[in-house]
Amino acid sequence: MISPFSYEQGRQPLDALLRRTAVEVHGLSDLARQLDEALGTLAHTSTESAPIVLQEIDLLRQSLDDVTALLRFFATETDGSIQIETQSLSSLLQLHDLRHRLLHDGAAPTPRQPAEPSGTPHFFD
Repeated sequence: MISPFSYEQGRQPLDALLRRTAVEVHGLSDLARQLDEALGTLAHTSTESAPIVLQEIDLLRQSLDDVTALLRFFATETDGSIQIETQSLSSLLQLHDLRHRLLHDGAAPTPRQPAEPSGTPHFFD
């Protein structure tokens, strides 16, 4: 049986979608924080441009924190009566796991888990 909030059926409360999106963005902020810390140790033995890259990563993390706060605010200010058509939204999201976490049928949002290495990383795609 498909839940009334399943994205396969096409509609979902906006507040729930915003809460799950905030959890995802917060997870990305945590990832940026980890990158910032890991690269910080490398910067002390690297080129002069390393501090600039670290500042950009820190800006990314702070921006993600602010977007998380904004999404959480919107989620608390929006009641469940506003419904979002999620079928076409689903087609805009390229990452299957992210699409599932964001649009899944009301399951409790779970933070992003580190992925297992699956081959050659694509840094500049």
